[in-house]
Amino acid sequence: MAELDDITTGYQALSSNYVDDAGAIAGNTFRNLGNWRDEDIATFVEQLSVPLEGIKRNAASSAIAYHEQVARVTKNAFKAPSLADLDLSMSALRNGANVNQVYGRPFVQMRMALAKGASFTDALDTGSLTATSFARTEVQLSRRQASLFARRANDNIVGYVRTLTGRENCALCYVASTQRYRKGDLLPIHPACDCGEMPIYGDTDTGQIIDQQLLDQSHEAVGQRFGIDVGGREPDYRKIMIRDHGELGPMLTVKGQKFTGPNSLKLVGKKMPTPDPAVVAKEAIEKIKAKSARVDGAKLSESVRASAISRALNEEAQATIKYGQYSRGKTKDFVDKKIILPPDEANKVLDDVLDIGQVADVEIGRRASLRLKELNIPDARPIRKQFNLSVERHSLLEDQRAGLIAKARADAEARVRLRNLEVDELGRSLEGQVDIARMEARQKVLNSSAYLKIEQEIDKAFEQVLDLEKQINTIENTITTVRVEETKKFIQEVRPVGNATTPIIQGSTTVPHVEYAFKQYPDDWVEATRANAGRVKTRLVNRGGYYQDRGYSVINISGLGARRKPDVLNRSTNTAIHEVGHYMEENLPGLKELEWAYFHRRANGEYVEKAYNGPKELVIEDKWREIYSGKAYATGNPVNASYSDFYEIFTTGAESVLGSSNHFADKKNLGLGFDTDFRQFILGVLLGL
Repeated sequence: MAELDDITTGYQALSSNYVDDAGAIAGNTFRNLGNWRDEDIATFVEQLSVPLEGIKRNAASSAIAYHEQVARVTKNAFKAPSLADLDLSMSALRNGANVNQVYGRPFVQMRMALAKGASFTDALDTGSLTATSFARTEVQLSRRQASLFARRANDNIVGYVRTLTGRENCALCYVASTQRYRKGDLLPIHPACDCGEMPIYGDTDTGQIIDQQLLDQSHEAVGQRFGIDVGGREPDYRKIMIRDHGELGPMLTVKGQKFTGPNSLKLVGKKMPTPDPAVVAKEAIEKIKAKSARVDGAKLSESVRASAISRALNEEAQATIKYGQYSRGKTKDFVDKKIILPPDEANKVLDDVLDIGQVADVEIGRRASLRLKELNIPDARPIRKQFNLSVERHSLLEDQRAGLIAKARADAEARVRLRNLEVDELGRSLEGQVDIARMEARQKVLNSSAYLKIEQEIDKAFEQVLDLEKQINTIENTITTVRVEETKKFIQEVRPVGNATTPIIQGSTTVPHVEYAFKQYPDDWVEATRANAGRVKTRLVNRGGYYQDRGYSVINISGLGARRKPDVLNRSTNTAIHEVGHYMEENLPGLKELEWAYFHRRANGEYVEKAYNGPKELVIEDKWREIYSGKAYATGNPVNASYSDFYEIFTTGAESVLGSSNHFADKKNLGLGFDTDFRQFILGVLLGL
């Protein structure tokens, strides 16, 4: 049944994305803690729990929706189960496991690695992988729980079969997919498993039936796919069995497999050894320089250009997207359009860039955390909670004030209407009497002691809101400034920055901001682009921008801050960093090609176009925390089949790394968490290209 296959394929792809996203967020959150002591587990829980719970809820909802679609296609009735947040809690999914204990495992694994003599960087990798694994498993457990609830709510579901995604399936999953499971059985999984479940409808429980023919075919396929010798009498992979894990429930495993827990090494509760900052920094810089040697922008640009024509003629190098046509301020008429995908060379270089960015991000975060600790910066989170409570109290007091007036006016109107005098002794109509009574009642309330008391409380609450907001802004500005300073220092340790002669600049009061922006970028970038770009003109306008005009590179700067000195916290300075980023994008070999590769990788092959600010500005919807970062300028192909167009990936990222903008934060509370991957891409480009 083609439709059922399509639904299953789509559901598995979506579910795998949920699993991958959870793992990436958990791993990056752990890496960027800055400190990894026992007391930092609580911070890890607080930073990760909200985005992880959101992904778990989405994964569970998609599982239920999938069961509903299978029922529709197979013409069976389906009743959606009731699934509360508590049913998806870590305690419910892991048989009462302690939250801090589960979240603490990456810390323990990191200590284990250090105890065995691993470097700090490698030990951090070990801890990050553990965090990635448990978060991925949480999402899979949520899917499994939702599927169980769906089967329990529908008597016509008698069992289910395991479905494979083809992405993470190992020999365990491959052979286990030949078996049917009873409706009350939980799907046996294993770490990093992303298998799904397809319900079987009927009126008789099929039991645990092995499809022997499929099993025999699977043995052969496993041998071919995984390189396992199937000629022997009993290969190891044939010893697959299901064990009941005390925490995770039924688990796929191989006979004789045992788990060595952290307690056997007596590392639970052990204090994390303090690493030597100089040694850690040296390790990070050596790793980055080794990777950077492989990131050749000029070579990448040449190879991409050389393969452009052949790729345009090769259907395997193309993908079909939905392109929204722009008309009268709206995007409509979505049509299929083919685009060229980035070549392997670009993707390989992108991998190196992301590796560089990850190492740099951890080291910069470690340094920034130490600086903030020395500055004794208070934690903004409790202050923000107090701020939210104060805003809520201020709003409630305003409601009370409005309620006093509303009640007095309503009571006055009721009394007048009760008298029901069409015309009173002063000749006023009934409605006129009502208006006068309401005004008099309002004035009486305004002069009352109860109203004046609420007014005083409102003023006091508002002052508290302003004071707390000021405290939060001071803390956040300090954190931002420290992070930017440590980022610049680290980049300067890897490559020269701020010493190159900037292009000849003509223009207005914005010149200092543009000069400042150029000095934030690597010296060899400035030197390499100066010959291509010509002289620079800059102007103060309503909206920032970059373009070339008659041999000049024109950089427009906006904002009131343009008349002040350049500064990390100055929005006009951020605009300058952004627009000089476009200058680099246009003139630095390899930069646009890397954006192209990253743009397509983030989209996972599924594109939905939206016009952002006109027919040639199109946005690709992905998991960008601000959709502006996913914008492409269509001078030919709407989503850059060629590399002649502009993006907003590097520019928004650069102003967020080198300035005080923050295009990495989940400001709309979408449950996505901080976009660490995006920040690491920008750091990797700045350090490696």
